[in-house]
Amino acid sequence: KTIASRTLLFCRDNPFSSRDGLRWRLLKPALRHYDLFVTRRESSALAAKQWGARQVDLIIPPADEIEHRPLQLSDQDRARFSSKVAFVGTWMPERGPFIETLMRLGVPIRVFGARWDRAKNYMAIRSVVTLGGLSMNDYAKALTATDIALALLSKGNLDLHTARSLEIPALGKLLCAERTSDHLMMFEENKEAVFWDDVEECARVCLDLLADPARIERIAAAGRARLIKDGRYNEPTWKALLDKAMALPRAADCSSPRARGAVLNRPPIPLAQGRGVDLAGLFGVPQRVAAAFKPYSGQIPLEDLAVIAHLPDRPVGPVVAQPDPPTKFAVRPQKSPDGGIVRGAA
Repeated sequence: KTIASRTLLFCRDNPFSSRDGLRWRLLKPALRHYDLFVTRRESSALAAKQWGARQVDLIIPPADEIEHRPLQLSDQDRARFSSKVAFVGTWMPERGPFIETLMRLGVPIRVFGARWDRAKNYMAIRSVVTLGGLSMNDYAKALTATDIALALLSKGNLDLHTARSLEIPALGKLLCAERTSDHLMMFEENKEAVFWDDVEECARVCLDLLADPARIERIAAAGRARLIKDGRYNEPTWKALLDKAMALPRAADCSSPRARGAVLNRPPIPLAQGRGVDLAGLFGVPQRVAAAFKPYSGQIPLEDLAVIAHLPDRPVGPVVAQPDPPTKFAVRPQKSPDGGIVRGAA
């Protein structure tokens, strides 16, 4: 708050689950110092309020207008990624047995992602696993090259949806995901997406769909149409979030010693040590999301808004809107040793 009168924290992870141990020990007591905390799950919103968060907003992580548009694949792409059913994502403990059961039930599954060799049953599933993380472009290709795309939730994060819940339909592919209240709110079952309660039902759904390719195409097209109708893309989502942040009351004194040392009693790194980056890169998407900030170009003083983002496997830091250039932002990357909150940011 030494550099901004309003602070906004967007956290895609779940600081309130037990999965990450002490990783979030600095964040939770600091929540009361942020003007707005943005999360993607209702359980996190409720927990944040219990920890003293002043104001909480819920969003579903949107698809990107460019990265998640339907693609035309080359023959080389199809040879590399083609599948009937695919899951693209990192291994988690519950996912290994799930994939093995799908294989046993006759589902022609392929898996792309990192850390699958850590699975206890890796030897049983390795024939369908392509190890290694994918670039954003290859991620989109792998999903585009399948007939049915699975969206598996993170049980440790207590998720009711995942980023793939919107990215898959945005790419024009059929979403096959766990039946949750979030998914049922986002898409009409069996018309815009397909859902299941357990691995046996998932297998039945996949095998039935593979016997009816025309139905796969109809549901995939309807799912994308619904996503477009609801505006679940980066530009409208982040524009609305900034509108809300800028409507918050401005703090009377954002440079007071109390504000500077409220959490860690330590001043932040001087802004001069920062570097200019595309905000879209920080949020994991290319150019387009920055366009949401253009209406504020020249209107937000440098000290008016700090957006502090935490994304898995990415450096984190406060992002300060600047009028020049309009789609660039200053970031002070500084990650705490526990991998959680930015030191000095609150």
